[in-house]
Order: sequence, then structure tokens, then C-alpha cells
Amino acid sequence: LPSLGGPLKTAWSPAVSAPDLSAFGKYATLNATGNADSFQAAVGSSANNSSYTISFWMRPDRLGGVSGSENVQVFRQPINSIASAANVDIDLLPDGSLVFGQRSEAGEEHFVATPADTVLAGNWVHVTAVRDAANAALSPYINGVEIAFKTLAFGTNTWNIVNSGGPGATQAALNNDSNVNRIRAAFDDVRIYRAVRTPAQILEGMSMPLNKTDANGAANTSLVFYAPLEGTSLSSTDTNSFYKGTLNGSGSGTITSQAVLMTPTLTWTPSPINLVAPAVLSTSELTATAGLTLMGPILPGIWSYSPAAGASLSVGTNTVVGTFVPTDLVTYAVGTITNQIVVTEPSYSVPGVETGPTNSISGLTQTSVKLMGGIMNLGGTTVTNAGFYLNTNSPATNGVKYSAPGNSFALGSFSNTITGLTPGTSYTYRAFAANSVGTGYGTNEYTFSTPAPSPFTYTNNGTNQTITGYTGTG
Repeated sequence: LPSLGGPLKTAWSPAVSAPDLSAFGKYATLNATGNADSFQAAVGSSANNSSYTISFWMRPDRLGGVSGSENVQVFRQPINSIASAANVDIDLLPDGSLVFGQRSEAGEEHFVATPADTVLAGNWVHVTAVRDAANAALSPYINGVEIAFKTLAFGTNTWNIVNSGGPGATQAALNNDSNVNRIRAAFDDVRIYRAVRTPAQILEGMSMPLNKTDANGAANTSLVFYAPLEGTSLSSTDTNSFYKGTLNGSGSGTITSQAVLMTPTLTWTPSPINLVAPAVLSTSELTATAGLTLMGPILPGIWSYSPAAGASLSVGTNTVVGTFVPTDLVTYAVGTITNQIVVTEPSYSVPGVETGPTNSISGLTQTSVKLMGGIMNLGGTTVTNAGFYLNTNSPATNGVKYSAPGNSFALGSFSNTITGLTPGTSYTYRAFAANSVGTGYGTNEYTFSTPAPSPFTYTNNGTNQTITGYTGTG
């Protein structure tokens, strides 16, 4: 809905075309600042104890109250302090669901809830609440589509509903009367009918505002309150804000003309963002910014993301939507930006290994040697075996395999002491490392020779015979 500076709600039914809200002109903003920050139809212009339909456009600045965990009161026709009074409720919960219901004068409650994420912060949504007394039913409609239904809700019982109702009312019903439970949202085209509106009538009403003549004409006798909010204030004397019905006092919310809103420039880099599975969305990826220009100063406001930080991302392309709600909603429009997060499967390979590092031989004796190797990369998974192949000829890998101690090897050096060698023998060796993919080998082979035994001389004094050699007996 570009005319309102806000994004299109993502939950539109395929059978319903999103209307151009430019026809609805201005809207009112309630900022949850106190009791006067509301507008309520007087008793004679409110829902009564029979069938009724309440409808309005709404764009919440946030889900939840001050801390984000409170239920906030969207529309309230509060309980009177006397006995034999009842109330009507529409509440917005932190999970984005709406709760619509009624309480009898005896304290009996009937409520029906929409699914979570019915409402998104910063998105315009059309809400209709219908009480069908004849069929004992409560029905909330979202964007012209019935999204929940409850029967056996009081039947045709009647009560003495003696209080006024409207957006921003705060007396206790589902919640305590506290500023933390007040709604911060924009409202437009608020209507109260004392009749059940049909689905076709609901669709027609959400698609086009009424002019003053039609609102007060014979075709709309069941319409008892209508606030197109096209004036300059929420004063009860502003007849351009309120075409039909009377107010219970004046509200302090502001009227905003869509034409004056400036659209922030939103950026989100890099795009796309590449991650390797398993991937969990974190604040490191959620880094969108808002400014007047690409290089201009950052605008103050609140960012929210869907999905939010902590969400697990699937392999493939994941679309993340960032919604920016500026602090100054009188001057700047709400905006959204999307980014793609591409998650790929990890790339596994055999480990990278080298014979070495330098001076890879130590402790050389006639029958043993200590060999050193190095794991350069793990291949994306655990290295479970490492060591050396040793042979008296090349290639070394045709010889004997000697594994270093352990079953899990990290990056860096490893060693293995090999015993049982033959003195005076030349050996060729090559390092190896293995993971679940296979075995990697050092680039080069190297050689060493075990020392030969020291020569000895033996002289038989009886025969005066001398024997010289490395082995033998005598």
C-alpha cells in the first residue's frame, strides 16, 4: 500500500484483491500515552446487546505492550462499574493473533482467537468483528475473510451494555487498566453497525470509504458510528473526522495526511547472505538500516524481522523481511525490505595433510624413529585417524600403516613413534589423515635411514685369527 507508506499485508486471501488505500485518505494515530489517547463512540453510537459488526483498518506499530509481552487493547467497550453491564473486546496478542469476545453482566466470557501472525507490526490489516446474536456466534474477519468462528456464545441473551466503545479504550477486561496495555497503532475507517454484515458487505466496506451522504442515508440505517478520520483532529466537533454518531469526549491522537509522509531509504547488505548448514538466523545477518538517502544519517526507529533471530534456516534460499517503524510516524512512512539468505550444504572432502612440519624426524635410532605430520584442514568433518605409511621402497603407501594414538584429530601437528625397524635400512614414509569421506595423503614422500651397528673386531688368541664385521658370534 504505497499511498500509506506501508507494505502490503502478506496474509491476503488469494480471492481478495488488496484495495488501494489512497481512497481512504488520512488516518489517526494513537500513541498509547494516556486515557485521552483514544476515541470512543458514545453509548448510543456503540455496539449494543444484540447483533453488531465492528470494522476498521489498523496498522500496529508493535506487537505487545511496552515490554512486548503484554496483550494490548485494540477496541474496548468496557464494563460498567454497576452490576448488569457487559463489554465487548478486541485485543492484540504478542504473537500477532487477535482475540474478539464479549463478557456478560454475570462475568461469563466468550472469546474467539485468530491464528498467530494474523497481524504483523507495521502492516495495514482490515479487521471486522461480528456478533450474530440469532445464531449465538462470534466471527472475526481479517482482510475480508472469516478467519475464526465460535458458536454457543451467549445465544440471544441480552444485557445492559451502557458504556461507550472504540479504539484505545483501556478499562479492564482481558487486561489491567495500565499504559503498558495500550495500543500504539494507526486506525482508519472505523465503523460500528447494529446488524450482522454479510461477507459481501464486509468486502465492499473494506474496499471503499463512505461519503457523508451515504453514511447518513437510508441504506445505512444500521450504521450507528462512522469515523473516516478525514479531518484535522479527533475532536468531537470535527465533522470531517466523524461522519456519523457521537463521541464520548475528544481524543488526543493525531490525524496524518498520507501525502506528507517521506519514505525512508532502506538498505541491507550483503545481499544475498550466504551461510552453511546448519544455519541459525542471528543478529549478525539482521543488519538493515534506514536513512533519508543511501549515505544519509540513520533514522531512529524500530526494526523487526520475520523470521526473527534464532530461527533455523533450511537449505536453499530463505527470504527474510525487515520492517522499519520510524519513531517519527508523522513525517516518515513505515517501510519493509527483503533479503535472501542462501544456505548450502557443507562441502566435505578428505583431510588436507602434509608430511612434516620441517624437521619431521626426531629420535632416530637403529630400530625406532619419531615422525611428525600436520593436518592442514579437516575436510569439513572429524578426522578420526592419522599417521604414516612406511616402506623400504617407494611408494610408501604400499608399505605398513602406522596410526598415531587417538580417534579425533584437530588442525595442527601430530606424531607417531615407530619401533621395530631394521638397523642400517633406508625407509620411505608419507603422512596420511582420514575422515568419513576418505583418506588424504601428504604431497611428498620422504626418506630416512636407520643407523647401522658399530663394527667390531674379534681376535682368537689361540689361533691368532682376527674376525672383523657387524654381526656374528665367536
